Amino acid sequence: MKVALVSEYFPMSPGREMRGGVEARTYFVSRHLAKRHDVKVYSIMEDGMSEESEFEGMRVARVKPEVSYSQSSSLDKRLMFMRNAAKEIRKGGYDLVDGCSVTGYPPAWWSKCRGRVITYHDLWTGRWIQNMGWKGLFGEVLERYVLSRNWDHITAVSQYTKDNLVDYGIDADRITVAHNGIDLEEYKSVNSEKYDSPTVCAVARMVKYKRLEDLIRAHSLVREEVEDARVRIIGTGPERERLESLSESLGVSDSVEFIGYVREHAEVLKTIKSSHCLCLPSAVEGFGITVVEAMALDVPYVASDIPAVREATRGGAGGSLYKLGDVEELAEKLKAALNGEVRGGVKFIEEYDWSRTAEKVEDVYERVVERS
Repeated sequence: MKVALVSEYFPMSPGREMRGGVEARTYFVSRHLAKRHDVKVYSIMEDGMSEESEFEGMRVARVKPEVSYSQSSSLDKRLMFMRNAAKEIRKGGYDLVDGCSVTGYPPAWWSKCRGRVITYHDLWTGRWIQNMGWKGLFGEVLERYVLSRNWDHITAVSQYTKDNLVDYGIDADRITVAHNGIDLEEYKSVNSEKYDSPTVCAVARMVKYKRLEDLIRAHSLVREEVEDARVRIIGTGPERERLESLSESLGVSDSVEFIGYVREHAEVLKTIKSSHCLCLPSAVEGFGITVVEAMALDVPYVASDIPAVREATRGGAGGSLYKLGDVEELAEKLKAALNGEVRGGVKFIEEYDWSRTAEKVEDVYERVVERS
């Protein structure tokens, strides 16, 4: 098959400079598919990138306009990307196109390929403004447009996402669940000593719905009993300045480290492995890949008890869940994890290897192409 995938952002090299679950999934699925098929990924051009590149069997096209990475890129540039990506894909003669992100869905539809599918991470209809403020109005309109199209098939990253799509009115037979995953071999090779001080790490974009402020508030309570406890946060986003101010106002700025963007994925894994606990306080997740990463590294986690995370962890195996927004419960669960009362690691982690996910995606593609 000749396949095109569209993702707003995509790593620039085999070093896997990933900044979110969408990028990770697109990268690993594309890499596996490229072993047997002609695969090309279309993403927005970031500063300093070349228009065309190839690595690990994948061809990558960077589509203008040129931008700096941001979770809140300007609307006009995103519209330009969607229009230009659709034009480029139309020239490629593809059997199938897969829209892998919100801004990848319209180009996939407009491409007019004989097979058009989308990968759905989470349904935000009715929640865009709540999660993103008034900037979310565009997302609300865009998602309603996307879901009104007659896609050949939809791949959902979790049963939770599929259920939401069915509740919205999408036929269940047109949706296949293929979970997000991890590269198990990579995780088995991670070897990193624990930090001297009891450390909680978080890997998340600094946006409101990730609720990193809950972690910082809980940390201030943890410090009352675990005086040398520390927090390390990997990620960037518009909330950073506010979170830094919060840590200062709570008197914990000396024990909360804002690491920012870490280019190499291997370094992110080392940070998780060196920590005594991973925290995911998010209100919104389509899957919750960071808790799966923690399980694979035998690091206990404390995460908000939301449907997607509950599904990924099978009810909290390998860590513990707390009521979303309950800072006091979060603090108690963090203390238990730092004191060694929570065991990490699970036997079912093998089910989340990317190779299994890619096989399910490949099966979807083949069925769609056969019918088209």
